[in-house]
Amino acid sequence: MMNDELIKNLSISCNHSRRTVHNYKNSLRKYCEYYDMSLQEFLDEAEEDEKNNVRWKYCRLRTKLIEYRHHLLEVHARNTVKKEITIIQFFYKFYDIEIGKLPRINQKSVKKAQPIYFKDLPDKEIIREAFKIAPPLMKAIIRFSCSSGCARAETLSLTIGDYIDALSEYLPNRKRDIYDIIDYLYDTKDIIPTFRLLREKNQQILCYLKQPNTCSNSYFIHFHSFGEFNDFFNSCVFVVEFIFYFSRYA
Repeated sequence: MMNDELIKNLSISCNHSRRTVHNYKNSLRKYCEYYDMSLQEFLDEAEEDEKNNVRWKYCRLRTKLIEYRHHLLEVHARNTVKKEITIIQFFYKFYDIEIGKLPRINQKSVKKAQPIYFKDLPDKEIIREAFKIAPPLMKAIIRFSCSSGCARAETLSLTIGDYIDALSEYLPNRKRDIYDIIDYLYDTKDIIPTFRLLREKNQQILCYLKQPNTCSNSYFIHFHSFGEFNDFFNSCVFVVEFIFYFSRYA
């Protein structure tokens, strides 16, 4: 099986969220690139050792995990390394590969994550300058995050359907066609959308209110076709993380 098929099978079986699927794809891709092997080749190698009754301390899988963990520890903080290795181990276990314990890490030599202080966060002037040079998509994300206080994960997971639901009290006859909604609300300036979104961090439903004039309608004009379950924003994690910090502290 190809890499995408193996990951898809795992994600569907475990009912992973879109964000979790993204994390698995990213972590497993880097693992494959490091050893220049496919996921199927990793599974075949591990199954071969199991069939030959190779003890865990001599398994090629154990050697690979230890080496790759050491590689990650050289450039990443402890929590990042733990997340990456956990994803890889879960992949093997899902496909019925037995995994024993790995040697304990010397915590004194592990790279510590640098704390983020308030003074490290971008101030309003920096955000304003970024807004001036940002394309329409990024301006929509800035407006949405800063006016609603919506966190990074929820901003990335927002769908067209969420946007329509947030505007439902302003729409006659429960309109669901996004093009009709854009035309109907295009010149309206006193709308306050109400988003009721699941906070992924604590699995609670939270209510986010957006200020008037930040409905991001201009973003939609740049698209030709989309459905109710399409992503509202299509942006990278780094950019939204930048906006996330501003929306929380600015």
